[in-house]
Amino acid sequence: MACHSGPKEGGPDLSALPVEEPVSVPSRQEAKPDDASFIGIGKGTIEANRIVPVYSRLALQVKESKAKEGVFVREGDLLFTLDPEEKEHQLRQLRASLQEKELVLRDILIGQGFSWEDTLNVPHKKMELARIKSGYNSTLVEYEIALADMRKTRILAPASGFVYQLKVYPNDYAQTAEPCCSIVNTDKLNVIFYVLEREIEKVKVGNLVSIIPLAYEKRAYKAKITRILPMVDENGMIKVKARLEDPEDLWPGMNVFVNI
Repeated sequence: MACHSGPKEGGPDLSALPVEEPVSVPSRQEAKPDDASFIGIGKGTIEANRIVPVYSRLALQVKESKAKEGVFVREGDLLFTLDPEEKEHQLRQLRASLQEKELVLRDILIGQGFSWEDTLNVPHKKMELARIKSGYNSTLVEYEIALADMRKTRILAPASGFVYQLKVYPNDYAQTAEPCCSIVNTDKLNVIFYVLEREIEKVKVGNLVSIIPLAYEKRAYKAKITRILPMVDENGMIKVKARLEDPEDLWPGMNVFVNI
């Protein structure tokens, strides 16, 4: 037909065209995506379900660090130990002061005719007034605050996951305004991708989508759409989030192809 300027009278001779063989579609587990087949559905990125910053609540020198970047930790594991010397000294002072205030409180109660050994018989209001007058209450509050600060010298993991963006090491000074590190929780992973405005009817919350990572082009994963951001950006795209059902061997930040 390429040798003629136009079709013959009566229409083209279809018998001259080659007969197309049926296309054998590989299974999803063996499918290798190409950009053309995914146009309109999108490419996406895997992200962690949670990234939790770890802050120090005290501006003190780091005495010991058990945190290592990329190493998995469980919630409650010890990450950093701050130098407790300053807080220990403050605690000893307040403990001694509290004992002194207790002696003053005892004298006040004895002066009112009560026995120190049987403080349960002292009326509640008189006991409170005696504690205030002796200074026992205010010193007790200071002691409890110092005791709480002492506990803050041990920085524990707020969540389970791997350590990321480690910023402080032994002999560094922890800052209260900047995180010492972050904990990336990978128990659950999400896929963030964008679809064209004209394709939004194909995407519904609860639908399953197929995820094929660039790193494993012959492997497919399933993800359930959990959220569709009700906004169209300047490029005519809509943001969609899906939760991976089985994120084995997948890491946050990986690029993936997304198809329905």
